[in-house]
Amino acid sequence: MNPAQPKKDDGPGVPEAVPRTVQKLGAHIGPESIDRLWIFPPMVNGRRERGLVTASRVPADADDERRILVTAAYLGERTGKGLAVDVLIDEQGIAPPDAFPRVMEGVVRRAGEDLGEAREVEIGRDPARFLELLDEFERDHLDPALPPIAPPPGDEAEAGAESAAAPEGSVHELLEDAPAEAPEASPLDHILGHDLVGESADDGSGSPLP
Repeated sequence: MNPAQPKKDDGPGVPEAVPRTVQKLGAHIGPESIDRLWIFPPMVNGRRERGLVTASRVPADADDERRILVTAAYLGERTGKGLAVDVLIDEQGIAPPDAFPRVMEGVVRRAGEDLGEAREVEIGRDPARFLELLDEFERDHLDPALPPIAPPPGDEAEAGAESAAAPEGSVHELLEDAPAEAPEASPLDHILGHDLVGESADDGSGSPLP
């Protein structure tokens, strides 16, 4: 089951795009830091699709009750050369949790096109909930080079030694040390409107949120 249905049915799209974007976002910022996710329906055009996944991330400072807006814009394409899913992950700013509905509205307005209604998923900083979300996708749509399918670099030997005794559901432990590589720039910058936030998040009206 896909967390978000395609906004248009103009072709097969790239069914791996949304799962791998969610997977990469989790590996980049850590499921234990994710409060909520918003998954926008992919925009499909033949064997290409693009879209957006956003997250509210809990700051490292435990006394800070605000949330950091993290966006993951993706472009997926399947050609005769194979599959390509490019993801641009970026921190946009910080705002109180109750301001995020307005922030999402601002993201849609600044995109300049109808992104559709996003599915909101509560993670609650719980890696098990993040894994439950990934379990909704076909396993062969996930990136085999990223957790939960692949352990982080350097942990292959330990993972192999423990695989006989560890239950399959324990793979959330691998996510805790997932590599946080910054993805290369993607041609999806226009979706985000990178002036969305400065020192604080913007609701799309041009005024920073309190």
